Amino acid sequence: MNNYHKSVLLQEAIDALNIEKGKKYIDATLGGAGHSLAIIDQGGIVLGIDQDEEAVEFANKNHESRIMNHELVLARGNFCKHRQDCERKRIWKSRRNIF
Repeated sequence: MNNYHKSVLLQEAIDALNIEKGKKYIDATLGGAGHSLAIIDQGGIVLGIDQDEEAVEFANKNHESRIMNHELVLARGNFCKHRQDCERKRIWKSRRNIF
């Protein structure tokens, strides 16, 4: 997994999302990217958002290949604002989200 923290209810969340290959998802509590990576492993594309600068830096450093492959996009800030901005501007229309 990762050294940042252990993902809570990981399998339950992934099962509930019913991941579809190539579809976009928002992980609004990025943390150590556990949920994000599980979504990516099933073929999803993730916008990972966290207000904690250390969490975003951790994901940026430890998941560089996922970022380079355009499977993971990172954003720092409040998830409510980012989600609303992305969907309103049609930058990132997601299928399902984790909050």
